[in-house]
Amino acid sequence: MVRGRGRPRIRPGRAFGAGLTEYEWSWDIEAAAVPAVIAALDGREGDDPLHLLAAWSTAHSGIDPGSHLQAAGVPIRFWSRVGESARQSGGALREAQDPVVADLLQATMHMLRARIAIALVGPYWWPAGAALPFTQLTVQSRPLLRSGQLDERTWAVGWHPGGASRRGWGPAAYADVLVGEVKRVRDLQRGNNST
Repeated sequence: MVRGRGRPRIRPGRAFGAGLTEYEWSWDIEAAAVPAVIAALDGREGDDPLHLLAAWSTAHSGIDPGSHLQAAGVPIRFWSRVGESARQSGGALREAQDPVVADLLQATMHMLRARIAIALVGPYWWPAGAALPFTQLTVQSRPLLRSGQLDERTWAVGWHPGGASRRGWGPAAYADVLVGEVKRVRDLQRGNNST
């Protein structure tokens, strides 16, 4: 799953109504379709789809990669939500999500049987990040937030791509950091399991 959050060119409040200040979206692609993703992004077998996506997005600035993947025949599910910003000090959305976001995140990863979870997050991470069991993940230097093994799953949690980009971590560099961290955590875990 690739997930995004941010401010589109048209402000959500103008496009969808007053008080709606945030836009979130995700692309869901089944594992069986990953070879089609790699081919659509001009990659070769064995290439990392996240690296390819970052490189393609940089080379085709302004073109929606999700639309490109769909046009190339990749089976992709799109989800989006417009609402009030989680950055606000209160609000119904934040009050509803904060108490359950950690449990929901864990349940979703369990349901998907994910072996690797990469969470690119904004301020809404903190209710989850401060909850058990996520406090068991190791705090990392920026642009990462935390990483480690949790419930036999490799986790890498980092800044939202917009926040990373504003701080000088472009798509390709940020993808390299995330992939490197996943490999580091998995290698460390393999080493611990062999002793």
